[in-house]
Amino acid sequence: MAAGVSDRLWENGDIVALIKAKEARLLKRNIPMRISIARGDIVDVDLRGAEGVEKNNDMTSNGRPCVIVLNNAGNKVSPMTIVAPLTDKRQFKGLPIQVEVSASELQFSGSKDSVVECGHLRTIDRDLRIRARLGTLDLTAMERVDKALAISIGLG
Repeated sequence: MAAGVSDRLWENGDIVALIKAKEARLLKRNIPMRISIARGDIVDVDLRGAEGVEKNNDMTSNGRPCVIVLNNAGNKVSPMTIVAPLTDKRQFKGLPIQVEVSASELQFSGSKDSVVECGHLRTIDRDLRIRARLGTLDLTAMERVDKALAISIGLG
């Protein structure tokens, strides 16, 4: 099976050309350029298009805060990232793939006690879905997220 153009660019190490092509498409569609993100950042994400029990946008903000869980090397070069959505603390069911976090651990204005849903991971187009960077998850909370992620994907 023949590789697509983006696959060939990736295999040839020409990631710069891939990123420039993506930026040109975004400019044509009046989409803002890439927001700088790192693992553990909390971002406001447009999760429209969710089906069934998948996490969707919050009804008041039309977005949902999510924690970036992709490694930093991937976040530097990939047009995609992986996020774990946050939800209200009342949704906590004591599952090992859920992480309770306090408002102070979320470290962004207007935050409230929440749950990181490590069983609802989403791979998203960072340029089309991330609307803003809100803050960074506290390091001790991120360690709890790492444990829940390992359980969620069968590594722990």
